[in-house]
This record gives sequence, structure tokens and C-alpha cells, in this order.
Amino acid sequence: MVAAPEYNLETQTKIIPALCALHNFIRIYNPKEIEDLEGLLACTPRRNAKDFSYQGISAQEKQRANIKRDIIAKEMWRQYQEHLNNI
Repeated sequence: MVAAPEYNLETQTKIIPALCALHNFIRIYNPKEIEDLEGLLACTPRRNAKDFSYQGISAQEKQRANIKRDIIAKEMWRQYQEHLNNI
């Protein structure tokens, strides 16, 4: 069973940028907090001093994440198209 999204489409489009802004704010003003969280989350990318490259993530994990991302994107697109048809 697929549940309806908790938020309307307009609100959903604002969630990710808001979370990114919050993440960046914490990274700037309290970087220790981010480091503590990264230690708890095994799938969180590690950042080296030169760039934001991913370290310690296997090709299999990347492939699994890419597949999951594509599934989510396709479902979001399907729901959006359905929404447009119901307007």
C-alpha cells in the first residue's frame, strides 16, 4: 500500500533545500555537531580537506544507492503526473 505524501507538492519541493541550508549552517557554525552525526551514520560521505569526495563507499553501495534514487525519482514523477491529470 502506498500512502499519500504527508505534505503537498509545493511544500515537498521546499524540504530538501531547507535541509541543505540547515546542514550548511551547522557545518559552518558548529562543525563538531556534523562530525558527531557522520560518525553515527555509516552511509554518510566523508569529506577530505581538498574536496567533497566520497571515501569508503564501495561500488556496490553506490550502485544500490543509484538504483534506489532512480526508483524514488520515477515514483515522484509518476505521482506528479497523476497530480497534473487530476487538476
